[in-house]
Amino acid sequence: AGIGALDMPAYFARPSAPTNLTLHEAIDLNVPISCGDAPVFPGDVMLGDGDGVMVIPAHLA
Repeated sequence: AGIGALDMPAYFARPSAPTNLTLHEAIDLNVPISCGDAPVFPGDVMLGDGDGVMVIPAHLA
């Protein structure tokens, strides 16, 4: 059934790489990332619902 069958929103800009053709491994921890066009820093909180996702900076969370 996949993630679409779960009772929770899922967000994506495009399909991801098929997991049977690639190996997904964490290469770093506690470093800034980009989620869409938003920077996300270690300690930030990401909050999402059916309308979208927001990033709350760590100093405000």
